[in-house]
Amino acid sequence: MLELKNILEDVVMDVINDLDNSKQGTINQNQKVELASYVLNRIPPMYITSDRGFTNIVNKYKNDPQFLADIMIRVDEALKLVKKTSISAQNEQDFDKSKPYFIFPKIIGRVISSRSMMPVEDATAQLYINGKLSKMEFSDWNNPVILKKGDDGSYSFAPAPQPADSADQTTRFEIKIQIEKEGKIDSKFLSLELKSDFIQNLQIQFKENVLKVEDFYVAMES
Repeated sequence: MLELKNILEDVVMDVINDLDNSKQGTINQNQKVELASYVLNRIPPMYITSDRGFTNIVNKYKNDPQFLADIMIRVDEALKLVKKTSISAQNEQDFDKSKPYFIFPKIIGRVISSRSMMPVEDATAQLYINGKLSKMEFSDWNNPVILKKGDDGSYSFAPAPQPADSADQTTRFEIKIQIEKEGKIDSKFLSLELKSDFIQNLQIQFKENVLKVEDFYVAMES
């Protein structure tokens, strides 16, 4: 029985494995998969049947300088995001593990221009919780975030936990993501209900808890 294969999966993974970061061990296997996922979601797939010259076609694209250059641009974009969102080497604040806290998820999303339908660049994204600019938990995370060229309009926040009065306390938090560019401001509002918990291993709790916000379309130029 014939099988379909997206040959770009192999090409992209080979490019990632050839990176200095891969050879030096500064990115792990999970991060490599994140890189590949980012790239493959942004280029058209190229399917072939598994028994028809698979190896020859893969080698053809591996030896195409322009094709590889296009892949490397996407890999470089992905690498910046993966490094930005990695928490393995970041410092966290000291918390009293005998007291309960509201532990927020990592908040990620993209900002898209409703005019051009392209990612917004050269803008800032800010996260507010209950009307206040949110403090970030890890030292390498910023609020506001600058949406730079090549970031695909992506933002990510790591809100610091907030003290709770008691364990298993449920509270609703009002979230605002504010985008500003060239004096224009647009905001997206969310409501997030959290139950207080004790901090055991904040990096693990944080890594496994992600809130992906749907794409935010703003009336701004890309």
